Amino acid sequence: MDQSMTLFGYMVIAFLGFVVPVLGLLFTVYQGGIDRIKIKYENKKAEAEKARRDLLDAFTAGGVHKEEFKDFKKKLKELEIREKTVRRTANSRMSYLDMRKVAVGLAVPLAVSMAAVLIYFMVLPAYKIETAVLAFIAFSFAVFVLIRLFDVVIEMGRLADRESKAMNVRIMEALSDNPAHARIKELKLLIDGTQVSAFTPLVISSGDARELQVEIKNPGKVMATNAVLAIKMDPAVIITPKQYYSIIRTGNSATVLYSMDFISPESSFTLGPLVIKVNMPGTYKAEAVMKADNSEVEIKEEFVINAEHTLKEVLERIMKL
Repeated sequence: MDQSMTLFGYMVIAFLGFVVPVLGLLFTVYQGGIDRIKIKYENKKAEAEKARRDLLDAFTAGGVHKEEFKDFKKKLKELEIREKTVRRTANSRMSYLDMRKVAVGLAVPLAVSMAAVLIYFMVLPAYKIETAVLAFIAFSFAVFVLIRLFDVVIEMGRLADRESKAMNVRIMEALSDNPAHARIKELKLLIDGTQVSAFTPLVISSGDARELQVEIKNPGKVMATNAVLAIKMDPAVIITPKQYYSIIRTGNSATVLYSMDFISPESSFTLGPLVIKVNMPGTYKAEAVMKADNSEVEIKEEFVINAEHTLKEVLERIMKL
């Protein structure tokens, strides 16, 4: 037991000496993110309050019939609960943006935990268990604060990244010298360097996983913004999950989703490779759909995947003859 408490004390010291300075550095780096996250949650609170006020204004202005009064009370109750939930969540999240409160929330329980560890070796054996429990509870609270804090820091990073991407899109739009109302007429999908179409089947070997290079070409003079590529495949085609695309599975198909912030005019955008595998030889149907915020229509291309016998399978068949 004494050895366990000694090791626990070392862990508390590590948290005191390493975690707190690192968090101070993170808050320095994400200072802009702090402002963004404050605005985000202030807006959420304002939206929730506005929804409740609008409902009350509609009631006082136009009146509500008796048969509608129950529905009105139900909606008002739901909005009040939502407002309280949003306000509570927003206040909780924003409390982690005050560096002094965070420092106290981390340092005090860690200090209490460390003090309890030291006292543990000085008290009578009868009180050792209580002292160890106090040290563990205080340390657990500090870990809880740390986890919540990291969650807020991650959210700050996401907001900063999203704003940076939006800024890149605006910069590219400004540099492209295209009017705001300009529309995209076409986008072309290339897989392994070949433009997909009903006349150009995609040939792969059955039984082997294949990495397919995916590329979208924008041949026009207008930049595509917030473009999305969806490739719908036969359920027999096995898609390997990757971080850079999403997979949506339904009963009779699987769809791969790619997203791009922008595709510059008269250029190509190379996406992460699509990894697929087909166990049985045959022909499998597929469809690609491409769309951007400023495209005129969805661009669809149907194509087929021809899965052929691998060289190993052919040799095995020859050996059996």
